[in-house]
Amino acid sequence: MSRTQLNISIDPGLYRELKKSAQMAGKTLSGFVSEGLLAQVGRASPDAIESRVKLIEERIKLLELSVELLRQRALKE
Repeated sequence: MSRTQLNISIDPGLYRELKKSAQMAGKTLSGFVSEGLLAQVGRASPDAIESRVKLIEERIKLLELSVELLRQRALKE
């Protein structure tokens, strides 16, 4: 698949968040942003959707662990 380069100006805070989110998803910044743009135009691939679901599942697991740790701390007090 051929690629075209797109240069845009964005807020530095948004750039940091995009880099962080891409890293958490295990993707390159370019791949992460491309998937986001594809999703916005309604052409998200099944792989992109599956990747997003896996990321959400991982976040849920982390939240569940955090809640459990907080519960255990509260029981000790």
